Amino acid sequence: MSLISLVSPLTGDRPGCSGPPAHHLDTGHSYVKLKRSLAQRFCTDRAAYTAAKTAFIDDVVARALSEQSLRRDG
Repeated sequence: MSLISLVSPLTGDRPGCSGPPAHHLDTGHSYVKLKRSLAQRFCTDRAAYTAAKTAFIDDVVARALSEQSLRRDG
């Protein structure tokens, strides 16, 4: 998972914004656990390791876009 700029489609233009909500920290911890598990499982197959992360990443991106939409429309 990569960090995103404070000026991005996911965060909007919010320089100086506070830290991430607690559920984002939980997502980060889950991602670390997933990466460690996959690194052991696919230690010699980088392509399989990367592919195995796809569903998690897709879910995180979908939730972030949904949150952004709710903030914008709410």
